[in-house]
Amino acid sequence: MIRWVAVLLVPGAVGLVTERVGRCGNHVTAGLQLLLPWWTVLAAMVAVVGVIEGDPWLAAAGAALAAAIGVVIGPKLFRRGRHGLPPVGATTFSIGLANLYLDNPEPEAATRQLLAAAPAILVLTELTPGLLAAFDRAGGADRYPHRVHRQPLHGEYEAGIFSVHPFTDARVHEDGELRVVDAIVDLADAEVRVIAVHPDAPTNRDGFRRWRRQLAALRVLLRDATPATVALGDLNAGTLHPPYEALLHAPFRDAHDVVGGSLAPSWGVAASLPRWVPTFLARLDHLLVGPAVTVVELRDLDPVGSDHRPFVATLAVRD
Repeated sequence: MIRWVAVLLVPGAVGLVTERVGRCGNHVTAGLQLLLPWWTVLAAMVAVVGVIEGDPWLAAAGAALAAAIGVVIGPKLFRRGRHGLPPVGATTFSIGLANLYLDNPEPEAATRQLLAAAPAILVLTELTPGLLAAFDRAGGADRYPHRVHRQPLHGEYEAGIFSVHPFTDARVHEDGELRVVDAIVDLADAEVRVIAVHPDAPTNRDGFRRWRRQLAALRVLLRDATPATVALGDLNAGTLHPPYEALLHAPFRDAHDVVGGSLAPSWGVAASLPRWVPTFLARLDHLLVGPAVTVVELRDLDPVGSDHRPFVATLAVRD
């Protein structure tokens, strides 16, 4: 009997049910929900095994779970990209996000790629003094004279905002346990507020609880933000995590979801692998846009020396 294979479906079922009821109670559940799209593949494989082995119950169980998860992820997976045209009178600008990776073996090459993409505003996460020095040596100092980050940089979860445009206000502040890098950027014809954060990874009990509190603090911050605001960073949260979905209850939209790419993974490639190896686990790197911001274009870059894939977005902001 191979019906024991059905045990493989249990984690996926737990991830699906908890996601549907909006519960994320511990770091184990968070992991199951993060990988929920991949449980579809596993469930389909179990169904195939059931068919091959002539076990209708196993085939039905696998097919049922695959179909149930498909109902959840299908609308996101098959949504056609909807790049928007800038509204008449809106100011267009570009913004990028890159998790540099603490132990990046080629930070100068990563910087050169970002400089070639040339976003007007750039958010860097996992920022360390060494990575910042390498970034500046490779041309970041010349390209981005306006910048704000915690000084001194310390720890794994640092973020910084770098801009070709001046700031009218910039600061680093703590909202509970969430460190926020916060800048109002003067685009000449308009202003946009940029919020950069890097919550902890929910890999253990304490980290999970801290991550939940940090995302709750971000939700409050977005709820009270002005319409011309964008928030971005490595949130250590997947698209289907309920604490992440709660952020979208504020009047903010997921830019990748707008263009049909919210399930395209940004994390999961080892930094030592060739750059052409795809990121394959989940999207952790997000851009949230306020109601006065239109997503015009969004494109991914190569994960140079990092286990995260950077991206650059073209946005338009209305006064």
